[in-house]
Amino acid sequence: MTSSSPIAAQTPWDELEIPKELQAFVDVGLISAADLTVVAVLTIGQPCSPAVRLALALALAAPQDGHVGVSLAKVAGRAYVDRPGLDLAGLQKLPWPESVAWLEEIQQYCLVADTTSEPLRPFVLVGDLLLTRRYWRYQERLAAELRERMAGPAAWLPLDDAELPNIEADLSALFGPRPAQGADLARLAAAVVARRSLSVISGGPGTGKTFTIRKVLALVYRHVQRAQGRAPVVQLAAPTGKAAARMAEAIAEGLADPAFSPQERAWLATLKPQTVHRLLGFDPRHPSQFQHHRLNPLVADVVVVDEASMVDLALMTKLVEAVAQSSRLILLGDRQQLASVQAGSVLADLSDVLQGRGTRLPQESLDMLAPLCPAEDLEPFADPSAPLRAGCVVQFTEPRRFGRHTPLGRLAMALAVGDVPAALEQLRADGPSDVQGAVTWVPAAADAELGSAVWQIILAGYAPYLQALRQGPQLGESVQAHHLRVIGMFDEFRVLCPHRHGPLGAQELGLAIAQALRPGREAGLGRPLPATLWAGAPVLVMENRYDVGRMNGDIGIALGQDGQDRVAFADATSGQVGYLAASRLPPWELALAMTVHKSQGSQFRHTLLILPDRPSPLLTRSLIYTAVTRARERLTVVGDRHVLELAIHRVQQRASSLAEML
Repeated sequence: MTSSSPIAAQTPWDELEIPKELQAFVDVGLISAADLTVVAVLTIGQPCSPAVRLALALALAAPQDGHVGVSLAKVAGRAYVDRPGLDLAGLQKLPWPESVAWLEEIQQYCLVADTTSEPLRPFVLVGDLLLTRRYWRYQERLAAELRERMAGPAAWLPLDDAELPNIEADLSALFGPRPAQGADLARLAAAVVARRSLSVISGGPGTGKTFTIRKVLALVYRHVQRAQGRAPVVQLAAPTGKAAARMAEAIAEGLADPAFSPQERAWLATLKPQTVHRLLGFDPRHPSQFQHHRLNPLVADVVVVDEASMVDLALMTKLVEAVAQSSRLILLGDRQQLASVQAGSVLADLSDVLQGRGTRLPQESLDMLAPLCPAEDLEPFADPSAPLRAGCVVQFTEPRRFGRHTPLGRLAMALAVGDVPAALEQLRADGPSDVQGAVTWVPAAADAELGSAVWQIILAGYAPYLQALRQGPQLGESVQAHHLRVIGMFDEFRVLCPHRHGPLGAQELGLAIAQALRPGREAGLGRPLPATLWAGAPVLVMENRYDVGRMNGDIGIALGQDGQDRVAFADATSGQVGYLAASRLPPWELALAMTVHKSQGSQFRHTLLILPDRPSPLLTRSLIYTAVTRARERLTVVGDRHVLELAIHRVQQRASSLAEML
């Protein structure tokens, strides 16, 4: 249940008498009158103290901020939200209840159950985590499915003894000779996929996840061809349309690999990634239900989900339940990235078993993988103390794209392992700007303004795509090819912001950039233009709309003036351009400045990260890492050194009990 409940909508909020003990929490924006209204309706006939009302309201509001519930022992003095008007200074002065007494009072309240109590109680308390029964059930269902796939009868897919030498030979052919130094993690990950019902391959951008998954799919192709004389049925998915498009591009980039046969190349080229919602069969009439579920599972030998860190708890539960136990489920992602926008941090909860030590293989995994992998690839990861579920997680750490010895590679590695001094060393005002993997630091200007040097970077970054659009098609170039080229050029550069709101937030900064780019306008953070379309305006779709074929996260380029023309979108699965009348656009925003959250699943040649002018609880190491790893070749960071240091020291924590349930 959330504050958008129909019950709340029918209740006259202005008639609700807010207890004076809670007025301060409402005033700073931590809870709302709507949250308290729902609590008031739920507690009719069951009187409760202001402290209990506060706890219940926080539990109701938690999923809006990405948390499964509220940790009563940790919530005081902290905020995890990006809301207009949130009073950060006021958060430090709130009259929080004493945590031990507060927890005892919640435990005894009649509407709060422990996990074994009366199922009709609307709230559940697990340790110090208070959550609605709906989210507790999501955790319970997902944990049950994952436990079976990790350590139960379905954890190890049956393979005939005669087939093991064939798979070992396929691995050698696909991955070639072992590296001169270190273990072959890519081959190890493929071997894990060959044997397990669930595999988790985690690593930052450019560490080899897509390289590995191409080889894995070829391995599955060979195995199914031998066993059943047919090509395998493979479903590829990602949380957003943009992430699915990037997945398609990444797979297509490696099809020329000489390790693949012509038949394998042709088959791999037929695989078309889609959004998770489309994969499961989204029905707009029933937004919380899907066509595929436990009783009607997906028809697939293998289901691969990229950018799994972006998949929230509710969606991951429905996805895992829809994958048949006889199918392989492969989750790709980066546990260091920001968690999903919605509630939950499933990939991080799954990967917490690594305990910062990288891949850990329990003895059972070593025994099952021994016929497929050289001992040299297994020994570095042998860990008798590791729980059984650790054997399904492989952690990639080597940045192949820009190399661990470039400034960008060193920065990403330092952030991933939490080496704060090394990370800060890479962010210097005199850092290189003309080398591969360059990292440049630009000190903040005064009064939340961007200096002229930053505006020059922004205008130079976006000028090429606008110039190409205005020049029109090149000689012999079709209109569609021209628009596809323009969209690709726009994706070469992007401005990222940690916050959505505020003077340096994505919304206001995006309008200011539009003001600077449109003809006859000057750069500056003055009065923003209205968010109307103009020729060249980049459009970021904010909702899934299956009736017009556009998904949340899709980016297109407006081709006409003031909403009178079409918007062009690139379709990665077909390599074509799709057009949509501006009048039929789903809710959208300008994509000239994006939140770091919205940028997940994307890569830009040059990324410009603009930090807010003051510290914020939302500024965490995961957010900085996510922004850094959006850059393929060059990163520029603008901001105050103190703000950055605090962000790198702050570790993102999502309130969840999934890891404990596993």
